[in-house]
Amino acid sequence: GTDGAASNNNLDILKEMQYAVLLAKGISRKPEGVVAGEMLPLATENAARAQGREACGRIETGYRADAVLVALDTVNNIPSYGYETTLPYSARSSDVRMTMVDGRVLYQDGQYKTIDIEKLKYKAKDVIKHYFD
Repeated sequence: GTDGAASNNNLDILKEMQYAVLLAKGISRKPEGVVAGEMLPLATENAARAQGREACGRIETGYRADAVLVALDTVNNIPSYGYETTLPYSARSSDVRMTMVDGRVLYQDGQYKTIDIEKLKYKAKDVIKHYFD
């Protein structure tokens, strides 16, 4: 996953994947730097392993039922030559249609299923007031 809101206030794993691919190319000064197809394993199973979550990061029997569905038919994703390149190069967080953790749908088609998003935004703004007032 991302480093969290403390590092860039973003929490957008798709954007982080794009940065990683482009930065690797820039740093190495080689267009093949990190091949886009290598980013998905880095952002999923390798990220889970780095966090000590061994039963995560893959869609496989015995692994936790965590999944994200991303629309690949949005204007910004066309043409799409496959999810391996579309996800790190052109997909946006607004293309996410559903997230699932441990088999429980948390977000689907613009609706948060387990939290009151308006209450969360209010509380977050209230907490931050104490630091900047």
